[in-house]
Amino acid sequence: MSASAFKIKNYFNQDFLSIGIISILVTILIIIQNSYFSILYPIGFCLGIGLFVLILKYPKAGLYLLIFNLPLNLYIQLFGFGGDRFSVSVNEILMAILLISLLAKKLFTGKISFPKSHLNRPILLLITVNSLSLFLAIFDLSSADYMKCWLYFLLWAEYFLIYFLILDLIKTEQEIQTIFALLIIAGIISVLSAIYQQFVGSELHAIGAITETGKTYYRLATPFGFYSNHFGAYLLIILSLLLQLYFASTKGRRFGYLLLILPTLYALFYTFSRGSFLGLIALVIVLLIFNKEQRKKIVFFSIILTILSLIIFSPVFLRWSKKANIKKSGRIVIEYNIRERLSQWEASWDQFSKHPIIGKGFETYRYRAINYQSNFGFVKYIDHPDNAYAKMLIESGILGLLFFGMFVFQVFSFGQKLLKQEIPDQLKLIIYITLTSLPCFLVTSLTDSMFTVGRVLGPIVVLVGIMFARARIESIKI
Repeated sequence: MSASAFKIKNYFNQDFLSIGIISILVTILIIIQNSYFSILYPIGFCLGIGLFVLILKYPKAGLYLLIFNLPLNLYIQLFGFGGDRFSVSVNEILMAILLISLLAKKLFTGKISFPKSHLNRPILLLITVNSLSLFLAIFDLSSADYMKCWLYFLLWAEYFLIYFLILDLIKTEQEIQTIFALLIIAGIISVLSAIYQQFVGSELHAIGAITETGKTYYRLATPFGFYSNHFGAYLLIILSLLLQLYFASTKGRRFGYLLLILPTLYALFYTFSRGSFLGLIALVIVLLIFNKEQRKKIVFFSIILTILSLIIFSPVFLRWSKKANIKKSGRIVIEYNIRERLSQWEASWDQFSKHPIIGKGFETYRYRAINYQSNFGFVKYIDHPDNAYAKMLIESGILGLLFFGMFVFQVFSFGQKLLKQEIPDQLKLIIYITLTSLPCFLVTSLTDSMFTVGRVLGPIVVLVGIMFARARIESIKI
């Protein structure tokens, strides 16, 4: 077969058609996977081959579908070990097919290349130190748990591949606009699905905050596998995108963006996520820095939002009293819930101090009985550090946190360097969006491990990739 048969026609209408076909195929594959009729599995195999062929011919369409599906991801239980079932998501299946098809195409055409950028080194170092730490964990961790940790590591590391896929496939301004449209549409679907759950009274993926008056407040989340804190962090990324588009657009389009911003804010408030509320404060501060001409408007709306948040967040404030209860796998007193988090942080620091340089291995802490007596209570296992930076220190030590800091520094440094140059308004807008969403991500990570949540990390990596890809279009060295 000639190499010319594998050339890609970069027209969005053809990619859009393939997106529709691939969406139907993925839906059928999910139905087949969850069915009990073994006769359908051969059909599913044929559909998988068809999906591979389509992405092989239109790899950019596969990337579009992957980006669109980031917050709408569904998990499928494929296999199990140690008495547990392990799930693989639709996004991971898509990413595997996309990578295999791209590699096959590059090998067949003889054009094997890897995108180069300032972020290559920190990403490589970050993944390397985590893999090395996890490899060393084999000497003091049982094989079953060790294997599961390696699977979690691979599921986390693959999200950085989105950055390289964007650099490899995205070449034009129109393609970047397509990605923005897909991010917004996926965000709208997530917001509306969450608000719909509130109206119908669904408790799916929600925690009921029960006050002393006996009234129950369900925290808002989507039916796509989000938890409330993670959903709030994701909404801050979407808000960063929508608000910067709002300030950069003409008066005619601002009303349309406002119609999208308001329900997103509504959903954010009703997540009752204190970490997301801190992220919202960070969002306002960054908006004030970047949008100097809009400062009066930002301050005015911030005051209104503060008043509304004090009213909406009243159940959260009631939960802080000694008599208030929270429903979390049963009823527990919130005073002990706070003490539990503090004890987990203290136990995390104790574990870090034992392996300060390279850590104890990705996700291994949850399987180690530490039996630690903190100042706030006894901790048998560190189930969840509730802090991304404490988690990194446990898993990959000072080196892991250092390389993550290098990644963040390179993103900010590159963006600030571009803003000092004469660049097109479109590139400036993309930089504002990226550098607005990233601080929100970093702040919310203080209260939860957002760095390993693909639905939150994925959109951040997409925005970073778009910023570097758009700079390259302007012939700027990345």
